[in-house]
Amino acid sequence: MTEPKEICSVDLGSSMRDNEYTLYEDGRVLRYYDKNPWSNNNENWLEAKTLGDDIKQRLLDECPEELKEKARELLYLGLFVRTLTCSTSKLPHRWGGVLL
Repeated sequence: MTEPKEICSVDLGSSMRDNEYTLYEDGRVLRYYDKNPWSNNNENWLEAKTLGDDIKQRLLDECPEELKEKARELLYLGLFVRTLTCSTSKLPHRWGGVLL
């Protein structure tokens, strides 16, 4: 099994705490962060769809220009496509305030 390809890494941390996100083509995101001064170097694997809109926007803002389109697809389009294709209910669904 091959490892998923990295799209980009972005540091949203401060001078005192790490808060790095690495986006992968398979939709996963590795977050490497310091929780507090006594809990450093934590790692969490996340799904891109679980990130808040504010974090997604900050990641796109900091992502290198040549990788922004691929990152945008991972962060936003992947969620939209999954919502449309995975829905089995006959009830209307909402995505980003839009009735589907």
